[in-house]
Amino acid sequence: MLTFHLHNDISPTLECMKSTQTSPILSQGTPRKRRQKKIIACQKKQLSRLRAKLNKKKMFKKEDKKKIVETLNTLLPERIVNFIEMQIDLHSTKGKGRRYSKEMRAFALSLYHVSGKAYRLVSKLFYLPSKSSLRRWVSGMSKSPGLNDEAMKVIETKVRSMTEHGRLCSLCLDEMSLKNNLFYDSYSDEVVGFENYGKGEKTATVATSAIVVMARGITENWKQPLGYFLVHESCNSAKVKEIIDEAIEKLHTIGLMVMCTVTDLGSNFQQLTRELGVTPSQPWFTHKGRKIFYLFDPPHLIKAIRNHLMKYNFQFGKFVASWKDIRILYEKDSALSIRCCPKLTDKHLNPNGFQKMKVKLATHVISHTVAAAILTYVSLNALPPSATGTAEFLLKFDEIFDSLNSSNLNSPKPHRRAMSGSSVHKEFIPQAINFVQSLKVMNVATGEDVTNKLRCIKGFQITLQALLLL
Repeated sequence: MLTFHLHNDISPTLECMKSTQTSPILSQGTPRKRRQKKIIACQKKQLSRLRAKLNKKKMFKKEDKKKIVETLNTLLPERIVNFIEMQIDLHSTKGKGRRYSKEMRAFALSLYHVSGKAYRLVSKLFYLPSKSSLRRWVSGMSKSPGLNDEAMKVIETKVRSMTEHGRLCSLCLDEMSLKNNLFYDSYSDEVVGFENYGKGEKTATVATSAIVVMARGITENWKQPLGYFLVHESCNSAKVKEIIDEAIEKLHTIGLMVMCTVTDLGSNFQQLTRELGVTPSQPWFTHKGRKIFYLFDPPHLIKAIRNHLMKYNFQFGKFVASWKDIRILYEKDSALSIRCCPKLTDKHLNPNGFQKMKVKLATHVISHTVAAAILTYVSLNALPPSATGTAEFLLKFDEIFDSLNSSNLNSPKPHRRAMSGSSVHKEFIPQAINFVQSLKVMNVATGEDVTNKLRCIKGFQITLQALLLL
């Protein structure tokens, strides 16, 4: 067994340490000690306040809550009383221990759906679920292909508070490419990735694309995805018609009024318009006796015009629009320190596959700015007089796209202001239809007239005529 003994020399050292600790010189209030004393005093005050609050909470009993609720029942409606009662329970629990009833969840989801700003404001005054909780609950909704009934129920809660004009909506359909892949979903106990139209319509073919359906407000700013369908290659026109009919029927059932459908220029949608009898002079089809107008997506239309202008010349009247004029403008303008078209870059003139899909690259070229720059260079003899046709072409399609993209009451561009009976659109749109009809597209290399081969020419006529009638 080992024993340890303190050496006699250590005891004087300990005595010195003791004398140092009790030294009157070090016990004086240094700046650091004064700061620490202030901090300790503040913490003591804070601690006393918290103890007082805790004592008040302890004094609050269940009997008091019952008395408050009984009193409120005589003064307020039952729904408000239930909300206050839930708030009392939530205030008595910690953050992670709070649990929300189905009624509170429904209220929170409805409020967040109506306005995110309103939800943030109300959540500062009351205990409401966090945004992550809302997303988690929504993610638990059915995700199987087909039109989602739960999504219909969600939008139905908003419909109740809508005005008659707010219930006017458009039905949008879009097709997107998917990577071929199969995986096992343990939640639904099935292999996902095959062609699937919902309601048991599933094949053994691997899906390569999906068609998505969404409702969008016309006079009010709201939108709601309604469902999706997994398809192989492309959804045929007959199936698209079934989807549109079913979606319109369900939306009418919950109180929404579908006024138009919006699609892109896909071959299946082109086939659908032919089967429905949609033409520039009759841009609608009927559903149970009601006219449903058919529009093509303006961003796709304007991108198609830009893509064709890169390959062909557009003739109208005595003018000719050519991509060559835009290229010469860019080469001359990019060499200057102060440019007329500062937004134009090489990717605008030579876009790759992905860049061709960006709408802003097309609208930067087909714009009032580029048209004005071309006319300026023509006046300075830097471009030939024939480039005036290109400027007129760009200016006209800029105004057409602004009319189809109007969303602001006070825009400095009159064609971009919201449409009304007194706006410029009533006179401009018939002129725009005549302009598009007069276009003649020529292949520069072969001299062949390819006007009838371009889908966007007819698409613009149908869309503009439908918009005017709508």
